[in-house]
Order: sequence, then C-alpha cells, then structure tokens
Amino acid sequence: MPVIFTQEMHRADKSDFGIELEFEPPHCLEGTLGMELTSQLEVTPADYRIVGKRRYDAFLGTDLETLLRNLRVQNLIVVGVCTDICVTSTVQHARNLDFRCIIPRECVAGTSAERHEAALLCLGHVFGDVVSLEDVERAFAEATSVGAPRHE
Repeated sequence: MPVIFTQEMHRADKSDFGIELEFEPPHCLEGTLGMELTSQLEVTPADYRIVGKRRYDAFLGTDLETLLRNLRVQNLIVVGVCTDICVTSTVQHARNLDFRCIIPRECVAGTSAERHEAALLCLGHVFGDVVSLEDVERAFAEATSVGAPRHE
C-alpha cells in the first residue's frame, strides 16, 4: 500500500501566499526551522512525498492526482493536520475526483476542539467516512487474513 506524505511549503519571500496572508501569519516557509517532517513519522525509501504544496488542498498545484491514478489508487486514508483546514480541503477535492476517503478520527487534529469536531461532522456527511483508528486496523487485519492459509 503506498504511503504519501504531503507537506505545505511556502517560498521564503512569501510570494506564493496570496490572500492567505490576510487570514494567517506567514508559516511553513522554505528553509526555516520546523519545515522538516517530524522524526516520529517513519518515512521509508518506498514512500512518496508531495512537496511544494502551496495551498491547503494537497491536490491543487501538485502532482498528487497523477501519482494516485498511476498507482491505481481508489481509496484514501487521510490523516494529518489541520482537520478544519488542510484535511477538509484535501478530502473535499479528493471526493470530487471520485476517490473514496476514510478519515480516522484519532489521526487528525484541528485548530481547536470545536473546529475539529465541526470539520469531522461536515466531512462525514458526504465527503468521507469518519471512523475510528480501531476500525481501520480491523479492516487491514481482515484484508490481510483473506486468502491466508488456515492452520487448524
């Protein structure tokens, strides 16, 4: 199963922010501290990275859709931050591109508890399935046991 990391990243001179600067202070600037992925994420050589993501939506202006189509992906498990901004933008775009989206509740975080819950409520209406991490783990366990030899 492919793992794809996306990373918001803006030019250091802020030339790609557009009206975002009217709503938020500069953030995720290339070459600044904190732009590297946390060491707690285990990125392997087989994983993919989408860098140069200039907007909240991981599809807009990136090659994410091309990568997913070439990998024959139809279902996405979307995790990350911020539920009410980047996750929402990405899931809505993915759904409009006919990808099925699964959002594990414990694997996303919002800018506040209220916005997080509101985003999950909206996403779960028609954009994706909001589930527990336990549900995802159980589905993987069932999928990997299908076709496995039985030892009776």
